[in-house]
Amino acid sequence: MAAVSWSDVIAAAPELATVALASQSDILGVANVRLAVGLFGGEADPMLRLARILYAAHLAAMIRLGVSGPLIGESVGGMSRTYAAPFMGRGQLGMTSYGMALLALMPPATRGPQVL
Repeated sequence: MAAVSWSDVIAAAPELATVALASQSDILGVANVRLAVGLFGGEADPMLRLARILYAAHLAAMIRLGVSGPLIGESVGGMSRTYAAPFMGRGQLGMTSYGMALLALMPPATRGPQVL
């Protein structure tokens, strides 16, 4: 399986090492299931693994930029908030370098109309 860990994300994006542990788990939960496996050649394909790393880094970068989805969890002792991942349309992927790299990995047919 091409599931990724937070250490994989940090290897690609060391500046995201300070992302809160709860957010790391949420981000990985989304990144490891949200991408269409068939677009990247299956679970064993290294492209899927790289796509998941880039997507997780993109989500973390968006959170650091203050772009998040609705509040889905909150605890008082230790002060923690968990937000749902925001909808990631093509335009939102273009808001971070990681999202743009992910778009570049995707097959051309998934990126919309192409002008040659």
